Amino acid sequence: MRLKCLDIQGFKSFPDKINIGFDRGITAIVGPNGSGKSNVSDAIRWVLGEQSNKSLRSTKMEDVIFSGTSNRKPQGFAEVSLTIDNGDHALNLDYNEVMITRRYYRSGESEYFINKAPARLRDINELFMDTGIGRDGYSIIGQGTIDQILLGKSEERRSMLEEVAGISKFRYRKNEAQRKLEATEENLIRLGDIVNELRERLPNLEHQAEKAHRYLAMYEEKKGLEIALWLEELDQIKENASKIEEHYSIAKGQLEDLSVEIENIEQEISNLFNENITINTQIDRIRQQQTAWEEQLSALSSQQAVLKSQAEFEKGVIARLEQDLNAALGRREDLEQNMQQLSGDISGRQEEIGRIEEKIRIVFGEIKAITAKGEDQRRKAGDFQAALEENSRRRTHLQMEMISADSVAQTQTGRLEELLQAREEQGAQTRQLEEELAAIRSRLETKTQELESERNASAGLRKMLEIRERTWKEALEAEQRCESQRGALEQRARILSEMEKHHEGFGGAVKLVLEQSSRGILTGIIGPVSKLIRVDKQYLTAIETALGAAIQNIVTTDSKAAKNAMLLLKNRSAGRATFLPLKSLTPKKITEDFSGRPGFIGIADQLVDTEEENRKAIAFLLGRTLVCDTIDHALSLAKESANRFRVVTLDGQVINAGGSMTGGSAARSAGLLSRGLELEKISEELQAKTKEHEALAAQLERAAHEKGNLEARFTASEEAAQLL
Repeated sequence: MRLKCLDIQGFKSFPDKINIGFDRGITAIVGPNGSGKSNVSDAIRWVLGEQSNKSLRSTKMEDVIFSGTSNRKPQGFAEVSLTIDNGDHALNLDYNEVMITRRYYRSGESEYFINKAPARLRDINELFMDTGIGRDGYSIIGQGTIDQILLGKSEERRSMLEEVAGISKFRYRKNEAQRKLEATEENLIRLGDIVNELRERLPNLEHQAEKAHRYLAMYEEKKGLEIALWLEELDQIKENASKIEEHYSIAKGQLEDLSVEIENIEQEISNLFNENITINTQIDRIRQQQTAWEEQLSALSSQQAVLKSQAEFEKGVIARLEQDLNAALGRREDLEQNMQQLSGDISGRQEEIGRIEEKIRIVFGEIKAITAKGEDQRRKAGDFQAALEENSRRRTHLQMEMISADSVAQTQTGRLEELLQAREEQGAQTRQLEEELAAIRSRLETKTQELESERNASAGLRKMLEIRERTWKEALEAEQRCESQRGALEQRARILSEMEKHHEGFGGAVKLVLEQSSRGILTGIIGPVSKLIRVDKQYLTAIETALGAAIQNIVTTDSKAAKNAMLLLKNRSAGRATFLPLKSLTPKKITEDFSGRPGFIGIADQLVDTEEENRKAIAFLLGRTLVCDTIDHALSLAKESANRFRVVTLDGQVINAGGSMTGGSAARSAGLLSRGLELEKISEELQAKTKEHEALAAQLERAAHEKGNLEARFTASEEAAQLL
């Protein structure tokens, strides 16, 4: 076995990756002071597991990482790999070459690898025991080491001699076995305390178990009776079902027939209802028309009676005028006959006068001759002349009477024309009344149409009002349901809050410590683990299973606070509790990287949310627990890690460190995490229900407002229809 090569990157003064080969023979490294010669030996010492900062010539482990210069940025990690030729198999590994790698990050995380496979510092220490190469070996001799050996105490020389003799490995194993025995004794003491505590509860538990057994027996008997009862009821139900199916088929056929008949009847009713509405509308319109016509007929009858009396009076006048006209015409004919007779007399008289004048002329001479006779003839001529003048006067008088009769006839004719004109005016008035009657009928039809329109609008408003009424009722029911659900959530939240307040589900000792802390009697109590963490629902079962009884462990600031709480429990004989003082805890973390493994979800403490100051306690409890999705992947992961870590599945199955397995139905520790998660969920649901209730209340108010508006519009429409 010999050193083959050394790879350094980011370690002290080596920011870039370098490779130093060790050929056969002696390899010497020379250089001026400060060039980094000692850093090479420090790198070998560091990769072999050196934990002493003083041996590495640094004040803290972070100093081994390249801190940067004015021209170069500092590195984020330091890594050293030492390759050893294992051709003689001096190292207990089935490889011809063994490469040991150590990587350290500025965050404080450290990783070890053997042939690039994750390993523990313990594995590396055990690998180099009895070889002289380990961190406590004599193969690395630094400045002052010889003087330290010569001048050191006998115990220090003894350890080196044991390393040379090859017995340090067995001493290490002895010490490790003793530590395990001490830890086992502590666990036994703790188990004894738990057994004593449980022994006190044993009588009560036995009584409860006896009751549980009786309950299970009675439950099984009840279950059998219920099954028999159910089977009997099932048989009856089947018989009833067959009868009901027959009745149902018959009733279904009858229902279909009745449905068809009902549809036809409803259609007929609808048609009759529409016809009834139309007929009622027509009857109302006809009644109104009849009333109007009767009124108009009464008026026309009155006018007709007046016109009839006027016509009869006018007829009497016309009859009298016709009689007067006929009498005048008769007098005119008599006068014409008289005038004709007088004309004939005048003509005869004129002829006679002519003859007389002829005779006078004939006898004129005789007159002259006969003076006596002549005087007589002159008197006769004068008489005839007077008679002629009298006839002329009578003729003139008859002409005047004839003119008067013509005037009376013209007057009567004018009166007749006035009566005829009055008759025409009466006819025009009658036609005007008929036109007014037609206009009244037109207005009546218009009003009827308006009334029908108002009724249709009223029917539409009634339907809209029914819809709004139904919408309002639905909104009211939804608001009441939401209020009921919100009340149930509030009650559940109050119950859970009371349980949280009174620490229900915790042991008596934990309750007492928490109560005394809340009263200020105990200081430095941070709280139980269950109240310091928040877990997603999907990891809840896994984390509760991984914590187990530790979910009730109490986190304190320091050991003093834990001691005071323990003294209080002891003095009051209140039982026992486990405390996690943050300043004294030394959590162990998993350095291997399992990411990319099938089914691997994460390390348990990384799946939990908590305050940063409490992270140390959570890492102490869950830092070496892996979480997988299924039991198959968990088995594979446990096998790959050589059963060095506990693996928990999402459904609560556990593979303990060392290979033992715990599983079955998931059992939660009093539901402490579930209760907190449920309380948060109920709070969120309560907020959502409150918003939903406010929205439903606003919707209900809008529906009530719309319903009121529609009711007002419907009332106004009904009143308008009544006015029409």
